[in-house]
Amino acid sequence: MSDLLGIGVSGLQAFKRELDTTSHNIANVNTEGYSRQRVDLAARKPDQYGFGYMGNGVGIDGVKRIVDEFLDRQILSNSTSFSQMDTFHNLVSRVDDLLANADAGLTPTLQSFFNAAQDVANDPTSIPARQVFLARAETLVDRLYSLDQQMANLASQTNSGIGNTLNEVNSLAEGIAMLNRDIATAFSGTNRQPNDLLDKRDQMIRELSQFVDVQVVSQSNGALNVFIGTGQALVVDGEARTLAAVNNAFDPQQIDIVVRQGSNSVVVTDQMRGGAIGGSLDFLNQVLYPSRNELGRIAVGLAGSFNEQHRQGLDLDGNLGGDFFQALNTGNLSPTLLEGVNNSSAGSGVLTASYADVSQLGNGNYQVRYLGSNQYEVMQTSTNQTRTFTGPNFSFDGLDIQISSAPSVGDTYLIRPSYGLASSLDLAIRDPRAIAAGQPVLGAVAATGNTGTAGVTVAAASNGTPYQPGNYSILLGSVATTAGADGGVSIGNFTNASGLGNSLGYALSLNGTVVHTQAEADVPLVDLDALAAAINDDVAVTGVRAYVEGGNLYLANDPASNRPISVTETLLTTGTPDDADTITGYFGTALTGASNDSATINFSASADSYLVLNGSGAVLDADAYTSGATISFNGLEATVTGSANLGDRFSIAGNQGGVGDNRNMLALAGLQTKATLDKGNASYLDVYGRMVANVGAKSQQASITRDAQATLLQQSVSARESVSGVNLDEEAAALIRFQQAYQAAAQVISVANELFQTLLGAVRR
Repeated sequence: MSDLLGIGVSGLQAFKRELDTTSHNIANVNTEGYSRQRVDLAARKPDQYGFGYMGNGVGIDGVKRIVDEFLDRQILSNSTSFSQMDTFHNLVSRVDDLLANADAGLTPTLQSFFNAAQDVANDPTSIPARQVFLARAETLVDRLYSLDQQMANLASQTNSGIGNTLNEVNSLAEGIAMLNRDIATAFSGTNRQPNDLLDKRDQMIRELSQFVDVQVVSQSNGALNVFIGTGQALVVDGEARTLAAVNNAFDPQQIDIVVRQGSNSVVVTDQMRGGAIGGSLDFLNQVLYPSRNELGRIAVGLAGSFNEQHRQGLDLDGNLGGDFFQALNTGNLSPTLLEGVNNSSAGSGVLTASYADVSQLGNGNYQVRYLGSNQYEVMQTSTNQTRTFTGPNFSFDGLDIQISSAPSVGDTYLIRPSYGLASSLDLAIRDPRAIAAGQPVLGAVAATGNTGTAGVTVAAASNGTPYQPGNYSILLGSVATTAGADGGVSIGNFTNASGLGNSLGYALSLNGTVVHTQAEADVPLVDLDALAAAINDDVAVTGVRAYVEGGNLYLANDPASNRPISVTETLLTTGTPDDADTITGYFGTALTGASNDSATINFSASADSYLVLNGSGAVLDADAYTSGATISFNGLEATVTGSANLGDRFSIAGNQGGVGDNRNMLALAGLQTKATLDKGNASYLDVYGRMVANVGAKSQQASITRDAQATLLQQSVSARESVSGVNLDEEAAALIRFQQAYQAAAQVISVANELFQTLLGAVRR
């Protein structure tokens, strides 16, 4: 009887646990992260008899969670990827909407600005057209400012969001660590897994995977070590580390992520991957920061190239144009240089950065580190490419770096050539009359008698040198002084070795015509000007004119000719010749008196020098002529290209009173499509268009990837639910089944009781 009763009781207890567990499943059908549980039953150890073994009923082997570790890992991975792409897409879409907006974007404003410039070119004397142009310029400045500030606000919001997310990560990490401790305690006491605690911990890890990539490693005590990103430990056994957002080592407006353990902090920004944190960091590094750089580069490039062209023009009052926008390297419109917070306090290095050529600027920042021995390592942060330069001053990618005193070894600096500078652009003029629509000169006109093929272009000086109105000409000639004392000015003393037996003289001939003679007793010509005057007295016969500039004598055919110039110096001897009689000529020739010695110097018909003359014919400048080289004078720049012959001349007429001239305005309007950025390969609109296209492509790609990851996440969740989820129909059926089993076990007890009562009754009789 006791066996039958015990078997009945074991069944009653077992099916009571089955009913309890099924009820627990039903009660937690809507509990997030709950895994369906199942009671594992096993036959109890049988009793041995002579005829064999008799069973002792059923026992509870344990309550098991129905989980699939592979499916759980898939959920973690897919949840991380979806959250990353969802966050990235949401953020990049805001930039895409901002930049590509037909009303708020830069393209329509930039187009309106250049349309207004064309209107001024169409009617350069119109004050209303000039006022509209200034208004459009002001709108352009405001639009650049607005776009940059909205990006700055978005960066601040994103950084703030990362900080809030880190707080949630820390809360989850502490919760996981606490559960690790509870699970380890429960596991060590019974060697049984506390299912509900495990579910709660797994749910926290799944929530954590929405913020950052998560990897877990099981411990023998039931705890889980949690690693995030590329392997940074977050939870180890029952201890959690804290993540925090701190100011960037260079820029307090940007953040770095650090992990804190005790008093130690380690920057782990680059190790953060996946989830909302990874998506936010990807957005900042791949979209927002590059876009602000590009926008600033457009503003800097616009100021640089527009100012350069505007300075070459003439305004309505006849003055040379000044800067239209704020000048580069002034105020805030200059490269940003940030010093590392960890630089040695002993370092007294003072570094400054300035623009040398904005067309060479790239889209990126640079980190400069002092290596010692006057060596500096420059790393482009977007590519990690490094170069080494020797100080104290050096240049790269359109930037000039000046170092007034050497830093300490290891000190670092961050250079931002254009980041955030779209907010710094401003107008330098407000007066419509100051718009330099005309050009200061009417152009260079070749003389009708020129025999060479050279041509000349002329414009206002690009270096801002004030223009001096007037008429000028460029004459092509040849430098003639080759040797001789005092720059070829003073004639050497006659050496008359024959005493009274003869007398000496000197003759200078150009192209066979004597232009100057000198007896032994005559006073030599005093200087180059006197020599030039002697030559110029016979221009009508020789066809050669002389000019003096900078201690040199220049010769040119007058009129222009493709004929070479022949200069002959002769020592004249009257009486008995003597080899010891000598003289050094004005052109440096050493002559002897043996037989009326002479020497000829031939100058090619091709010019090798240029002379700049003012309206009165006075020489302003002279130097060697090289085709294509820039000739600068009085606020103008001329370029002579081609082959010039001696005496070729180009007249440059000033544009006094040329208020109707629109040539410089046409050049300004042409900057809309001129390749002034990317080393001469892109215009402003090209750079902006590429930026918009890049952001748009990233937004579209993120949308597609996010949708794909959402599908994968849903599939993995559904797969887990099919294994671990509670199905109410199944549980209801199980509830009935276990209820019937419970009732059957109770009936066994009832039968056992009846048998026992029958047995007692038989004994009492």
